[in-house]
Amino acid sequence: MSFRGIFPSQQGEGCHGAKQPWRGGALTIGQLRGPRLQAALAALPEWRRAEALAYKFESGQAQSAAAYLLLCHLLREHYGITEQPRFIIGEHGKPELDLTSPLPAPPLGESCSACSSSFSGHSPKGGAGRGPVGLFFNLSHCTEAVAAVVAEEPVGVDIEMRGRYTPSLAEYVCSPAELREIEAVPEERDLRFTTLWTQKESALKLLGTGLTDGEELKRLLATDRFLFETQVFPHFVCTVATHKV
Repeated sequence: MSFRGIFPSQQGEGCHGAKQPWRGGALTIGQLRGPRLQAALAALPEWRRAEALAYKFESGQAQSAAAYLLLCHLLREHYGITEQPRFIIGEHGKPELDLTSPLPAPPLGESCSACSSSFSGHSPKGGAGRGPVGLFFNLSHCTEAVAAVVAEEPVGVDIEMRGRYTPSLAEYVCSPAELREIEAVPEERDLRFTTLWTQKESALKLLGTGLTDGEELKRLLATDRFLFETQVFPHFVCTVATHKV
C-alpha cells in the first residue's frame, strides 16, 4: 500500500497568498490484504469496523478501513483533533462530522503508515464551516485507492479508476460541448472523460443534494460555479471541488 499526495504538497499559503481551506490525502490499497487488513480493521472503533465487515469482499473492507484511518490522520495532523470522528448523515446522505466521542482516534498504524502523505489546495473563498467543529469532510474510493479531504468550507472529492469511458455513458452524462472536447483527441478520450467524471461527481458531493438524472448531469458544469483541482495518476484520477466566490 502506498500513500500518494494527490496534489503537489503546498504548505501554509496558496498560490494566491490565501490560506488554504482544505487538506487531503490518498491511500493506494492494493497491499491492504490479509494480516495488514486485519490490523487495520482492529484499529477501527467498533461501529466503523462493523460497517467495514458488512462488505463481503476484502476490497470493500479495505476501502472502508483505509478511508476512515486517513480521515483520522488528516484531522490529527492538520487540525489537532484527536477524538474519534463519527458521522451524522444529512438529508441527502452527505455525512457531517460528530466529534463528541471521548475516545481517541486510531492512528494510521504500521499497516498504513508507509502509505501516508498529504496534499493541499487553495480556494479564494474563506467560508465558515458547519457542524460541531466548523469543519467539512468528504471521502471517496475506487478499486485501487481511497481519498479523504477536510475543509473549512463545503468540499467534495472523487477518485476514479481510469478506463471508464464508453460512448453510451459519455452520451448520458456529458453535454454536446463536453462530448466534442472528449472526442477531440482520440488517444486522450478515456482520460478526458474520467477527469470530467470526477469533476461532476465531486461537484455533486460538494452540493450534497444526491444523485440526479442524465439531463441535469449534462448541465451541471455549465454555470462555472465550481473550483476544481485534479491530479492524474497512471491508474486513477482524483478531483477536489469547492465553490467559487
